[in-house]
Amino acid sequence: LAFGAIGDGTTNCATAIYRALRKGAMVNVPVGVFYAPTQVDGITHGAGLRGVKRPTVNRTNNTFDSGSGSIIKALLGFNNVNDITIERLGVDSSPAPVLEGIVIQNFNGVNVEDVTIIGSDENNHCALIQAGRNLVVRNCITYGGKQGFAIKAIGFEVDGITSHDTT
Repeated sequence: LAFGAIGDGTTNCATAIYRALRKGAMVNVPVGVFYAPTQVDGITHGAGLRGVKRPTVNRTNNTFDSGSGSIIKALLGFNNVNDITIERLGVDSSPAPVLEGIVIQNFNGVNVEDVTIIGSDENNHCALIQAGRNLVVRNCITYGGKQGFAIKAIGFEVDGITSHDTT
């Protein structure tokens, strides 16, 4: 991963990922766990996060299998964004109670495809996507959380969301 992010699960990679996205880059996330507790504002036109491989989930304890894919740990938040993509990732908000896995708000043009989200607890959504237009969500899976996906948008396409209740 360019821009200095380290996928060891503990090093805070928020600044490195934010810097790449602010430059309009499609950030290719390799296999690893990238800790990035941040909200990204004002990203536009072609930027996004693309994992090498969506990770697998150990259903016994609802965790991602080690080394199985590209994982963002903690909140993955976007505000005031246009034309971005999030694909082939795992998002794990379980270590951070009271956080959603993905929050996207105030947007125009967002694609979320082949993403698996492990929610933090029964009080939060796995994904909260609101106040926007032109959303595509395809082939996504959620584990835990209050609700799998909460979507409040104008002009959206949803194809293939599976939510697993783990409470």
